[in-house]
Amino acid sequence: MSRVDFRWVCPECRNPLEPAGGDGLKCPADGFDFGRRDGILSLLTDKRFDHYHRFLEEYRTVRRAEDRGVDESASYRALPFADLQGNHRAEWRIRAASFHAMMELVVAPMADDAGSLTVADLGAGNTWMSRRLALAGHRVVAVDLHTDPTDGLGARVLSEFDFSAVQAEFDRLPIPDGVCDLAIFNGAIHYSTNPATTIAEALRVLRPGGAVIILDTPVYRSAAAGEEMVAERQEAFVQRFGFASDSIECRGFLTFDDLEDFGRVLDLDWRCHRPYYGLRWGLRPLLAAIRGRRAPATFLVVWAHTRART
Repeated sequence: MSRVDFRWVCPECRNPLEPAGGDGLKCPADGFDFGRRDGILSLLTDKRFDHYHRFLEEYRTVRRAEDRGVDESASYRALPFADLQGNHRAEWRIRAASFHAMMELVVAPMADDAGSLTVADLGAGNTWMSRRLALAGHRVVAVDLHTDPTDGLGARVLSEFDFSAVQAEFDRLPIPDGVCDLAIFNGAIHYSTNPATTIAEALRVLRPGGAVIILDTPVYRSAAAGEEMVAERQEAFVQRFGFASDSIECRGFLTFDDLEDFGRVLDLDWRCHRPYYGLRWGLRPLLAAIRGRRAPATFLVVWAHTRART
């Protein structure tokens, strides 16, 4: 029962899609045709795919150079609690702590009340979180632009659970209104061009009382520190790869002021939890100040529930 059971909608006009030859879909209003490959439903129009082509090529180049992929079941199924390949253990420790906190503070209490939840894993990457949520008995749709077989949606074949996987944009979710209990930005909201717009779109697909969750996104006290981080990363990419990986304008981080602004504009009462990532991680701000370096990012579990109907 890991797959979602709603009817997909057109990412452009939100009309329900209809079957069209084999396992394809078609928008009866706009005439767009959508196909499925290796179990992944692509709900991008040709125009939007072209828009992201360069970004995806550069993203794939960087990720492969950094050995981000998983290509066998044991390594995939161990995530996020163990990095059996040993390439990014520090990062996976952070993701494991964030995931554990999210499950304990948000998912488990909601499941106690409602049972199995319908979840949109936004920025699903290699779908490790989708698998973990399916393992916990929830219905999941993994959403991402990246369909790589080891580092994107294609890695879902390593899962023993047949959850849904859709290539789609955050700001044009092909999900009907009000059908999800959870919308989780899985280390992903910082890729948005306009995070407030992106969060509003996630809220659209939530039921009353549902929750939007942000985790594993760098959060800074000041925008200047975040902008400095982005500039450092782009310079490093230029030196190593010959491109800055900035073909799609995205923020790259959030600030605490951003969260306040989003809450005010979208009528959200955010709750924040700072997981314990270890002593060395906790000392980073002090060491940065001593060495005269920019303040490091904080990684939080941030969530808010939509208003229940009265």
